[in-house]
Amino acid sequence: MHQRALLLLLIYITVGTYTLTHAASVDCTARGMQVDLHGCDLSSVDLHGLNLSGANLSDANLSGADLTGTDLQNANLTGVMSGGITGQPQALPVTPASIKRILFIGNSYTAVNNLPAILGSIIKNSGNPLPVITAVTPGGQTFKGHLAYAATQAAINAGNWDVVVLQNQSQEPAFAEINAQNRADMVQSAAELSRRIRLKSPNARIFFYETWARHANYWSSNQPRSEGANPSEMQARLRKWYGVVAQANHATVVPVGDAWEHHYTTSNPIRLHTSDNSHPAFVGSYLAGLVFYGKIYGVPLPTITWNGSLSASVAQQMQVVASHTLATTASTGLPPGWYLRNGYLLGPGANLTGADLRNMDLAGIDLSGAILSNVTWSNTICPDGSNSDSHAGSCQSAVATQTPTATATRTSTATRTSTATRTSTRTQTSTRTRTNTRTRTNTPTTTNTRTASRTRTQTPTQTASRTRTQTSTQTASRTRTATRTATGYPYP
Repeated sequence: MHQRALLLLLIYITVGTYTLTHAASVDCTARGMQVDLHGCDLSSVDLHGLNLSGANLSDANLSGADLTGTDLQNANLTGVMSGGITGQPQALPVTPASIKRILFIGNSYTAVNNLPAILGSIIKNSGNPLPVITAVTPGGQTFKGHLAYAATQAAINAGNWDVVVLQNQSQEPAFAEINAQNRADMVQSAAELSRRIRLKSPNARIFFYETWARHANYWSSNQPRSEGANPSEMQARLRKWYGVVAQANHATVVPVGDAWEHHYTTSNPIRLHTSDNSHPAFVGSYLAGLVFYGKIYGVPLPTITWNGSLSASVAQQMQVVASHTLATTASTGLPPGWYLRNGYLLGPGANLTGADLRNMDLAGIDLSGAILSNVTWSNTICPDGSNSDSHAGSCQSAVATQTPTATATRTSTATRTSTATRTSTRTQTSTRTRTNTRTRTNTPTTTNTRTASRTRTQTPTQTASRTRTQTSTQTASRTRTATRTATGYPYP
């Protein structure tokens, strides 16, 4: 139950040693040390300059609020009410000294060339304090595999991480586009990893490491490839599905794959892949490290003089590519897929009840799950690019066709079988056999079968054999579909 109170927003973010303080009279009750503003009435409140990155603002009312310079990166805006908002959100810089512990969870795409060490060298060369960087990178591991991998769970449970990087198996995000099981595995496992990380490190910022497409030579045999028809299609899939899980888990994408793709479009590109057309050469990992630095520290790439094994000219070439990628994917201060237009916050699940969307361009904006009651439409460009006037004066039907893409399925199966046999021999001459079978089936699918057989033979020997077999199998399946897509994610 809410009560009128003077809410003192003491926002302490471990990714920044600074503490921002702002007082506002709102219809809301503070809920402990975490920034949980679910359902709060923040209408007409001055929120300028606040760091609300990662805050829970679901179902909050931000109508008329001043968001000048407010950092809403990775905030939960589902169900948020808006209208009349002033100012423009902005991603706030991170205090370097606040980044003390970084954890990488991935596989060989992280391990080859020791990307964590490359990042550490770049951080040190930039003049920032060097954090402790730990990595768990078994070859070929998926998000789902990491959930059961002991070393991964031990690292997560150590807690107190400031930054955690999650990297999936290199092909699964591409397979997720066409295979429901891969899609469910990636989406569900990303969510569960994020949940476990935040349980042990509540203030950790989570980054999803968007990797790169296979080299063009991978398609040279004209053999059909499930990852896509070419590198461009594969990269588009990687971009999409890393965007989906980042948005769903209020995390940030590190667009390394986009940087690689951009590099290959420049004149005289250097090969970033090794000869297997998959793993990174050192120059590719160096480029990845530069992009990681910019995203984690939230700043334009500074001049880096550490080149590793590269020549100064090649290193400079990679820095130009990284700077381009960082500039074209710079945060707007809002979560991925969200926009501020004409005073309204627009994104999946937004509460736009009574909104005036006349003459607005909503093309490409994901409004799946949005509440659109009593919206005023006229000459509005709908999310699919059509005009509301061609849909009986409303974009409702166009929004209804936006399909949720984040589906999670959880299945567990347990089977137990035990068999015991006992035999004894005595001299007699009669035979008696008795068999009992009992089967019981419950839902969820639980089957118990018990068979007992006893044979007694006297011929003049007596053989008594008793066998008991019991099998119990239980399968439980749970499927959850969330209304989230990567539409509107800022592509380079």
